[in-house]
Amino acid sequence: MGITKNRTLAEVLNNTLLRNALEHVDARLDSWGQTTMTFNLAMFNTGPKDMIVGLTDDERFMEYDPATHEIRMLRETLNLRTLSTNVRNVLQGAENAQHVLRAAIFVPGHAPPAFP
Repeated sequence: MGITKNRTLAEVLNNTLLRNALEHVDARLDSWGQTTMTFNLAMFNTGPKDMIVGLTDDERFMEYDPATHEIRMLRETLNLRTLSTNVRNVLQGAENAQHVLRAAIFVPGHAPPAFP
């Protein structure tokens, strides 16, 4: 399916940072609350990272930048365009593999291959 040829895809699929950031948001907020000196917390912003001046990465709860297609949550970043491209690549690889398998199984005039 071409997965091993696409290092970025493997990185995206194996990257648990974003999943953990979303699943453990309560712990992340507790940690932020115990370590913050300013109690600034920018939430659910849409725009460039420098849209709000003076914030640290720890003060950016969740942001989406439509220019770069990046979602940021505290210190983690995920590029949605890269993710979308990699998902399309997996889909195309799966479709190609399906066509190859169907062609191998249903060759006119030949018996289908035996599967264990």
